[in-house]
Amino acid sequence: QFHTRFWTSWLHNAVFFTGIAFTAMFFLSAQITAFGGWMTVIKRVWEAMSQFMLWGLVLMLPLVVGVWGHLHHLYHWNVPGITDPANPLYDRIIAGKAGFLNPVWYTIAALGVLGLWYFWASKLRQASVDQDTMETPSFDYYKKQRKWAASFLPIGGFLSTVFLWQTVMSVDPHWYSTMFAWYSMISLLLAALAMTVMLLVYLK
Repeated sequence: QFHTRFWTSWLHNAVFFTGIAFTAMFFLSAQITAFGGWMTVIKRVWEAMSQFMLWGLVLMLPLVVGVWGHLHHLYHWNVPGITDPANPLYDRIIAGKAGFLNPVWYTIAALGVLGLWYFWASKLRQASVDQDTMETPSFDYYKKQRKWAASFLPIGGFLSTVFLWQTVMSVDPHWYSTMFAWYSMISLLLAALAMTVMLLVYLK
């Protein structure tokens, strides 16, 4: 019981706080792409929040190792023999989703996708920091920010569904929803905005 509770809590917290970091990056990218000027004085907060995705990689790593080593039982689709028709544990529905619900795809979604997001977030923040240190006024760094921000929107928007399908929705592989990922991401965006307000009040 406590073993399952530990891994369940780990998964929930890892996805929740990593999701806040992702939505901070996504919201910031949307503002930059839309020429939003109002957020200039607080964009550093979102940039800093987005960097937590590096720690998200660290938090997701034990879950990935657990899937490969069968150290936890969070995912029913990872039970040995469940996709083998000759095995008494065979599950026809899970077998039909085996092309997506497997350790390889889980690793790609949990670490590969998150690593890609962090790469974009670090590039955007670096261009922003470099803008503060330039000796002569130039729009070059702003253009770099817009390049990284605009390209992140489709990448983040599409891959967010993959990340959430694999890490959370696949906990119950017999149930699925086309709206689950979007509903979850909006919830995480609200959490990110709430954290933004709390940080701004603290920093003030």
